[in-house]
Amino acid sequence: MRKFLLVCAAVFALAACGDSSPKIDTSTPESYTTSVQKVSASLTPEKKEAFEKAIMAIVWDASVKAGGGEKSEKAAMDAINGKTADDIIKAATDIKN
Repeated sequence: MRKFLLVCAAVFALAACGDSSPKIDTSTPESYTTSVQKVSASLTPEKKEAFEKAIMAIVWDASVKAGGGEKSEKAAMDAINGKTADDIIKAATDIKN
């Protein structure tokens, strides 16, 4: 029984590490565009709309907080870099609340 529990724990741990959801990469303008397209392509039409609105909300919020100019662009890109669609939608929901 103990070995079975250890095997189950190992399987769940490995499954948690295997998140294959595409993520936003803002390291270059090209990688940003490509990654947004990949993330969008993986979504249902309803979720895609929520994702697009969420990106706009996060970018707007980050830009306002940064005070404009080049700082705004960097803050906006930092706010979404490495995030999945679900992460971005959740972050936008948190901003609105």
